[in-house]
Amino acid sequence: MTSLDSLVWLQERTALGILSPTVLETISTVVEEQIIPANTRLIEEDTIPVALYILIQGQLESNRINQLAPTAPYGFLPGAVINLQELLLEELAPQTVTTLSECHLWAVPAATFR
Repeated sequence: MTSLDSLVWLQERTALGILSPTVLETISTVVEEQIIPANTRLIEEDTIPVALYILIQGQLESNRINQLAPTAPYGFLPGAVINLQELLLEELAPQTVTTLSECHLWAVPAATFR
């Protein structure tokens, strides 16, 4: 996907579409495509996020394993932006995210995002 295609995709299919074109263009130039196999823990709850993830294709499931505050599993749709709040507010990941199928993601490493 070209940088222009990435920019349009971010504008049309993610919550990041509310950002200015300049900011989206910057994000589109630093994303790294990752292909993660099925049944892989992408994010561990109560850990520092290593990247901002944007789901392009595939199935992800999130749940909270902590026995004090467990939650029901839920899935993500393409265009989901994962770890945005945690990176902005410097918080720990509140849930574990696991791939249910092979997933194509765009990732922005946390250091680059900051």
